[in-house]
Amino acid sequence: MRRFIFAISILLALNVTPPIHAAEANQCVAVIQANATVRTTCDTNADSPKLKAATAAATPLMTWYDNWHWDSGNGSVTWYGYAGTCDQSGYRINFDDNNFPAWRNRISSWKVHGDCWVTFAYDRPYDLRGPSIRIDGDVYFINDHSPYTDWNDSVEAFWITSRR
Repeated sequence: MRRFIFAISILLALNVTPPIHAAEANQCVAVIQANATVRTTCDTNADSPKLKAATAAATPLMTWYDNWHWDSGNGSVTWYGYAGTCDQSGYRINFDDNNFPAWRNRISSWKVHGDCWVTFAYDRPYDLRGPSIRIDGDVYFINDHSPYTDWNDSVEAFWITSRR
C-alpha cells in the first residue's frame, strides 16, 4: 500500500534569499497528511523542543542537501515518514507548486536513513514513466554517478524504497 502520510523537516530559511548567518535561519517541520492539510512548526533553533515534538512519532527517511558533499550551508531537508522506515512500497515526494517548490531543481546530494536504500530520482513531478535514475545508498554528489552528469539541480520527485 502506498504511503499517504509523511512528514518533512525543512531545515532552510523560509525567505527566498539565503540567510546571512545560519543561526538566523528558521528551522521548520511540515507535516503533510493524506487530506492535504499541512501543519508547519518553525523555530530558529534546530534542537527546539517544539520541532522535536513535531517529529517524535516519525522515522527519518532521507536528507536532501542543496550543495554537494552533504553541505547544508544553503539548506537541507530531512524527510520523515509516519508509517515506519522504507519497505518495497517506499515513499514518494513530488516537488511542485504545492509541495515545497523551493526544493524543485535544487538537490545536489542526499543521505538515506533506516531501511531506505534505493532512490529513484525523477526530473518531472508526478511522472513515474519520465526520465529517472536509480541510485543505491547515499549520494555525495549526484554528478559523480556517471552517466548522470546532468542531474545536479534537476530533481523534481523522489521515490525511496528498501533494498530489493
